Amino acid sequence: MLVVDDHQDFAELLARLLRGSGQVCQTATGGRAAIEAFGLFDPDVVLLDLCLPDVSGYEVARIMKMHSPDIGIVAMTGNVGPTSVACAFAAGADDFALKPLDTEHLDALVLRCARAKL
Repeated sequence: MLVVDDHQDFAELLARLLRGSGQVCQTATGGRAAIEAFGLFDPDVVLLDLCLPDVSGYEVARIMKMHSPDIGIVAMTGNVGPTSVACAFAAGADDFALKPLDTEHLDALVLRCARAKL
């Protein structure tokens, strides 16, 4: 899994929780870093913040889906608006989550994305 969030502490917290449930995780704190990590790490699932400082999460999702159509992408944001969800799905997200995430919600998202890949 790849966890992408512009707040490093939050990305590391999510990764730590996921590692605790047996996931192999990497983190990235920006759009460019996410695209680079995606190319090197080849994750099955990406937890992707939509509001990144350099390249938007929407663009990152489009790039990832273009190169790996089967990747599971969970778009995350703390600022949901009426178009956020629709734009996230249009960019290639498979699921959507409002931050902050609790561990039950996180586990359910990961499970849904993993099942979608089967």
